[in-house]
Formats: sequence, C-alpha cells, structure tokens
Amino acid sequence: MEIDVKSKQIVDIKKEVEEEALKFRKTTTKEPCQKYFNPKEPADVNWNNKEVYIDALYQGYLDACRTIHWNSKANEDGKKLLKEKKEWDKKRDKKGSSLEEENPMREPLKEVAKELQEYFKENKEEEKKETFNKKHTEWCERLINDYSSYLDEKLTYGQAQKIINMAFKYLYCIFAAKEKLEEKKERFKYCHMPLDKFSLEWVKRYFKKGSVKSWSHMEKEDLENKEYGYNTYSKNIEEYCEQKYDGQISPLQLDFIVWPKMQKIMATEEFIKTFEEDDDKWVQKAIGCEKYDIGNMNEILEKRLIKIRPLICDSADSTIYKKK
Repeated sequence: MEIDVKSKQIVDIKKEVEEEALKFRKTTTKEPCQKYFNPKEPADVNWNNKEVYIDALYQGYLDACRTIHWNSKANEDGKKLLKEKKEWDKKRDKKGSSLEEENPMREPLKEVAKELQEYFKENKEEEKKETFNKKHTEWCERLINDYSSYLDEKLTYGQAQKIINMAFKYLYCIFAAKEKLEEKKERFKYCHMPLDKFSLEWVKRYFKKGSVKSWSHMEKEDLENKEYGYNTYSKNIEEYCEQKYDGQISPLQLDFIVWPKMQKIMATEEFIKTFEEDDDKWVQKAIGCEKYDIGNMNEILEKRLIKIRPLICDSADSTIYKKK
C-alpha cells in the first residue's frame, strides 16, 4: 500500500529530527548535561531527584547568560552569589565536576526545577495545548521573578523563554539517551521552539516578517506591535507544525532541524558578503525569492555553497599569484 506524499514527509522529518537530536547530544560538550551523553561512562539519572531538571535549566541558562549582565546589574544578593561562585570555581578546579550540584548559580533555578519535575511525574497520556501553554507562561514568569531577587534589572521574557525552552531540549535528549523518551513523548508534544538569532531569522524569512526583535529584548507581547511578541512567534511556529505535519512534530522537535540549517545558511551569507561588497544585494534578492519551508533548506544552503566555491578559488589563485 502506497503512502501519500504528506505521510511520507512526516515519516522523513521524524527520522531527520532523531538524527539531528543525536548530533545535538554529541555537540553538548559542557557540564552539567554533557555527563549524560558521555559515550564511555554516561551518568545515571535519578528521576525522583530534581537535580536532572536543574542540570537542564542550568545548561539552558548557559546558552542565555551572555545577555544577562551580572557585573553591572547584580544587587547585593546577586553580588553575594557571584562571590560564592568564584569560591566554588576554585574548589571545582581542585576536585573536578563532581561539585556541580553545589554551584551557587543554580539557586535561582531550583523552584522552576521542582515544577518541571512535577510536570514529568504526571502520567497523563495527553495534555491540552492550552494547558501546556499556560504552564509555560507560569514557568517563564516564575523564572523572571526568581532572578529578580539577584538582579536590579529583570530578565526579559525572551531570556526566560530561552532558558525554559532549551531546558526542554536538553531534557528531550536526556530522556532519549536513557531510552525513556517513548514513555514521556506526550510531555513534549506541545513544547516550544527556543527562540534565538537563528530560529528567529527562520521565522522572519518563512513568515515574511519585515523585522524581528533580538530574542534577548523580546517580551511576551509587544505593546507597540503585537506582530513581534513571543506569543505571536510561538503561535506562528505552532500553526506551521499543525498545517505541515498534522501536529505530529512539535515546535521543539522542529528546532533540531531549523537551528543548524539556519546557522549554516547565515554563515555562508556572511562569507559571501566578506568577499564581494555587492553580494549583499545578491543575498537579499535570494532571500526575497526563496521559500524557507523545511524541505527547501538544503537546496537554499547548496545555492550559497555554489556561490562560495568560485570565490574561494579566486581568492586562493590570487594568494598564490602574490606569493610568486
């Protein structure tokens, strides 16, 4: 029996998601989550302990922390936390990563970690999308509130979503590594795509938005222009998954494909612009004509690579000529 085109697309993208998720695990080389993916001695997980959820949140925090200005924005409690972190760093240098759970920078994440632990403890086979989205908002707002105990300047919603959504991405990989993903797949069904430079650029190009705010400055709703709030972007991506893949791929799963492909596409564009000033016009013209559907992104990348190859050859020939 032949399967229809859409069914084949769903089968293919599910396979690609798992391939890219495995690559993502292999590129996670920093603690605290790296220990779960170590091919030689992967760490065990105590699912009844909140530490694995703190690990995932802290790994997400590390992905966002360059935009959190501790040195200039920390209040008295924040400065105390930074001092404790310096002392902890000295101890860790002597004893290794076994002290990870004592890292004082994990403190603001502990309450949300408890809530994530409870979420994954629940045995509901299916949860309504609206229920998950409400919980997601509560987790982000809780994180903003908990960090306000240490910072004079509150986290933005964009920073909070990056930590929460990346935590779910790491947890997805941890459950997969421990062969627990199948029994928890419904817990990931409505998870959001982490929004950052690359995923937002995909949103901009696919949905033909004129401009997008930096993820670290994004709020839940943009009061001046509702088109550019987190909730709008998240809904756009959610609808894409429902329309293209019948909701069988979550926005979080889609990120395993979108992020590395957009990273490569944007890297090639910067390379092209470096070699030829007028090629910024070529890039902008190409972007305007292209459809950034997931199935087209390999072809889009190949177009950039075709453009790059002669630039590399010309540059190499020029260098050789100068040496002669």
